[in-house]
Formats: sequence, C-alpha cells, structure tokens
Amino acid sequence: MKATMVWLNGPSRQDLLQSFPLQENEVGCNFIRRDRAVGHVVCFDQGTVKENNKNIEADVNYYTRDAYQKPPWNVVHQWHSVDPQNSGMMALLLATQLSKDPIYILGLDWGISTKSVYEYPGGPSERKYTIGCKRQLKILSETHKITAVNDDVPDVDIPLIGKKAFIEMFNK
Repeated sequence: MKATMVWLNGPSRQDLLQSFPLQENEVGCNFIRRDRAVGHVVCFDQGTVKENNKNIEADVNYYTRDAYQKPPWNVVHQWHSVDPQNSGMMALLLATQLSKDPIYILGLDWGISTKSVYEYPGGPSERKYTIGCKRQLKILSETHKITAVNDDVPDVDIPLIGKKAFIEMFNK
C-alpha cells in the first residue's frame, strides 16, 4: 500500500513507531528522528530548529517557516487559507505538497491528551490544537484523503482508523 505518514507528537503514536516498514513519504514533527527514520522533519518553533541543528543528517529534508529558514532548512509555503501555526499543521501541509497518496496521521491526540512525547527546549510545553487547526485540517481533507490513526476518538472532522486495522493494511 502506498501512503504518506505524518507523525505528530501525541502519545498514541508510540506503539506504532516500529509496527510497519518505512514509507517513501514520511513526515514528522520536531524530534521524530530520535524515534523513527523519516525523510522529512518539520519544526515551527525556533528552539526546535536550533536543537535539530545539532544533529543535521544529509539524507533528511528539513522544513520550517520563513523566519527560521536558512540552509539546510526549507520553507513550507502557505496554501490557500492554510497558514500553519504549529509544527503539526505544517507537517500536514507539507504532506499534501509531497504526494497525492492517502495521508495517515499518527499521534493526533487532539481532545484526548495535551501531552507530548517530547520535552522542549526551555521546559515542558503543552501543545494544544485550536479551532484554526481543526478548520485548516478540514480544508486539507477536502482535496486529500486524510485519515487519523487512533484507538480513541480525537476531536477532528476526518475519517478515523483503529491502530490494529491500520497495521493490518501494511501486513497484507
């Protein structure tokens, strides 16, 4: 099955990290390379860009917003009314620009948990979604097949697939 994976930072993703082979297009937020060898890393905040600069890898594509863009960092450009305000939404926007394959979001715990799997420079941070994030996700889902992977029910208006069913798709 050909698909694009987007790894957000919610705890629900943890048991999926080694559950299927690396896909051609995998996008992850912030420090994803600590846990999975994705080809595209997205950071919205200056602190995460600086921290990632300590471990730049030649075979990885790095993305951020205009304010922090200098090599090796590329910019994820706004599309229509989608102007990401966090790394998760920026990763989703990038995924829509990389491929027309179905997109599966792992670690999307909006409305389930405010926890992140990472500690951020400057101390712990509660990353929360906004109404704007939900609206932008809905806009992206109108032109791309986007599905959340979670055994719980996140606060999103897109299709949902359970973890077991998701893994079975890749083991056929």
